[in-house]
Amino acid sequence: MYKFSLQPLLNHRKHIEENLDKELGQIKRAVNNEKRKLKNIVKEKIKYREELHEKQGDCKKVNEIILCLNYLDQLSKNIARQKRCIKDAEKKYNIKRSELIEAMKKRKTLDRLKEKEMKAFNYSEMKVEQDIMNEVAANRFIRKTSQLS
Repeated sequence: MYKFSLQPLLNHRKHIEENLDKELGQIKRAVNNEKRKLKNIVKEKIKYREELHEKQGDCKKVNEIILCLNYLDQLSKNIARQKRCIKDAEKKYNIKRSELIEAMKKRKTLDRLKEKEMKAFNYSEMKVEQDIMNEVAANRFIRKTSQLS
């Protein structure tokens, strides 16, 4: 029976790859969450901008207009901050993705080596079996010809 001498290393690399894949999934969810937050902030800004236009028509509510302008300014700052968060999260995602790709390459290298060694092992086993079968057939032939003589 064939036993790959580097199987513990292959198992370790598979484990590393699985962990990186899980981490990548978590980071991807974090990126999506940050994008969702940005979308909500933008929606809120649009809502308050429309509300500001309504209040500007009514000149009696100057205090509310000022509050609304201040809030819109704060939302703009929040949008800029959220875009930086998304950029940072995407950077982490790309780094982790690169690590996963590298881990996959290392594992695949060992997989190919294992496959190559297994083919060589199977070929040598088949060759030994064929040699044994040839020898048995040759012995039978020799016995039959010696019995006939």
